[in-house]
Amino acid sequence: HDPDTFVSRIMPRYFKQTKLKSFQRQLNIYNWKRIGTGKNRGGYYHPSFVQGIPELCLLLKRSSDGGGRTET
Repeated sequence: HDPDTFVSRIMPRYFKQTKLKSFQRQLNIYNWKRIGTGKNRGGYYHPSFVQGIPELCLLLKRSSDGGGRTET
């Protein structure tokens, strides 16, 4: 994983975030889990984000605590 390349090439193309820490915060709000071991170590995983099954993305929701904030 190359955070510098991700920030400079991927994030501007696909995401509104411009800072890696803000992007990671958003992943946490949507209950993505960081992978701690193996070849994908440092990456993130969500069971509702699976290649080839786009309808699962409808299940991606903000956590009920809103990442420490209340939803309005």
